[in-house]
Amino acid sequence: MSRKKLIITGAVLAVVVLIGGLLAYFTDTTEVTHNTFTVGEKVDITLTETWNPKNGEGLSAGKTVEKVPVINNVSTTTSAYVFIKVVVPKYFDKTANSGAGAWVEAFSYTTNSGWSEITSNLNAGTSTPAVHMYAYAENANSGTMTTLTNSTSTTALFNNVTFLPGKGNDFVFTPVASYSADPTGAEVLTPMDLDLTGYAIQTNGLTKTNDSTQDATTAQDIYACLAAELSLTL
Repeated sequence: MSRKKLIITGAVLAVVVLIGGLLAYFTDTTEVTHNTFTVGEKVDITLTETWNPKNGEGLSAGKTVEKVPVINNVSTTTSAYVFIKVVVPKYFDKTANSGAGAWVEAFSYTTNSGWSEITSNLNAGTSTPAVHMYAYAENANSGTMTTLTNSTSTTALFNNVTFLPGKGNDFVFTPVASYSADPTGAEVLTPMDLDLTGYAIQTNGLTKTNDSTQDATTAQDIYACLAAELSLTL
């Protein structure tokens, strides 16, 4: 190749290299966008009662006293589904079961509209208290639960309780500490505690415990979520 051609070829290559070195992609960068998330207020409830402790002293059989349990959602922003557990002590009724006797719940009450019994453990045949769980729902089996919105209260679970309903006053009261398994001559244990406990669970994001692809909507489904979360058994 002639010297002239070499010079021309070299010049062309130099231009190509120069152009290649100057090439650039069009690019751009945005400002950083901050997506801030905050955790909502926790579920927060209280259980209050219209109750005079004096009414629980010296009860006679068949006596009805005022007892008005209500759950309050004290959260200012968060709604909840709520439940109340009632633990009812027993007495031994010699006249029950055709005279063979039986352990019977010592208190009776009538639940108000808006509450439904969701499950129970009667502990039949024993002196162990009966346990009842109520959902704030019109229908525990098929209906959806009532949402207790923030800063509101439920209706009362019941308005009063009756001690030894339908019985006379011929009962012997025996302290629990001195009571034996044989109920002869000792038909009522004393003192007797009628215990209530309130429970709440969030209203959003609940799924069935047996199928997490489906929403928990009925009172039974929602109670299953609560029981699983708290390892709750009756």
